[in-house]
Amino acid sequence: AHELTIEGDIGKSVVRDDAMVACGPDFIASSHNTTVQNNKSKFQMSRLWELNKPERKVFIIGLMASALCGFSFPTSALLLAEIVTSMSSSYASFLESNNQYYLDELYRNICVCALAFVGGSFILVLISWAQSYSFKYCSEKLAERLRLIDFRSLLRQNIGYFDEQNHRSGALAARLSTG
Repeated sequence: AHELTIEGDIGKSVVRDDAMVACGPDFIASSHNTTVQNNKSKFQMSRLWELNKPERKVFIIGLMASALCGFSFPTSALLLAEIVTSMSSSYASFLESNNQYYLDELYRNICVCALAFVGGSFILVLISWAQSYSFKYCSEKLAERLRLIDFRSLLRQNIGYFDEQNHRSGALAARLSTG
């Protein structure tokens, strides 16, 4: 278990949590026994990485799927280049020799490239789905975790905290429900 001391406009609180992250009503802080003053702390990727720790494997799958989706554009350019090269060389050979073999070779090459496009499209659909699913899953879990941390922080507040104008129960409930 880690310990985090937070100081802000609501007072000072110490959080012990295995999630390694604590969130006050107006800020998020990392848990390396640090003290955060107000909500003016800078965003750091390390905080986000720590918050997303349980879903790191899914996140890495999403990154790999993104990389594979990125390779689809150069791959399609190479396939189009192969089609143009095959058409120009095979047809030029046909015009020189008047041999039907070159047109048959052109037909086979174009069919192979067309099948590669169709097969690549199906693979790309699956990879795009994996990318979308993994990133949506990670973001949904992160939002759920942040809301839970925020809710736990609200439960630890003194009763006077809720008497302030911007800390009314309706505003706090709206913040929890909308993220």
